[in-house]
Amino acid sequence: IVNPIPSNLTSETKKAAKILEQFTEITSRTGPDKIIPSHVIAKAQGLAIISVIKAGFLVTARGGSGIVVARLPDGRWSAPSAIGIAGLGGGFEIGVETVLNLYLLSFETYGCTL
Repeated sequence: IVNPIPSNLTSETKKAAKILEQFTEITSRTGPDKIIPSHVIAKAQGLAIISVIKAGFLVTARGGSGIVVARLPDGRWSAPSAIGIAGLGGGFEIGVETVLNLYLLSFETYGCTL
C-alpha cells in the first residue's frame, strides 16, 4: 500500500516507481491479462502516476498526489513534476477508498503551432 498523502518530490518519485511496477509486472496477484504491456508504455509520450484517497460519510473528501513525466525528443524521460488532486462530494456514501492511477499520455499536434 502506498501513502496518498503528498510529501517531498523524492518520496513521490519512489511512490510512483512502486505504482508503475504494480501496473507492469506479473505477480501472483496480477496475471498477464491485468498488466499494461511494455510496448504500450514505450509508445507513451508521458505518464501521470497518482495515488488518491477518498473518505466520507454523506460528505466525501478526496485528495492525492503523484508525478508527471514527459518523453523528451531524444527518447529519454523528463525530470518529474509534482501534481496533486483534491475534491469534495456528496451523496449516500460511507467508507474509505485508496486508488492508484496510471495515465498514459499521448500528444499529437497535427501540424498546429502552440
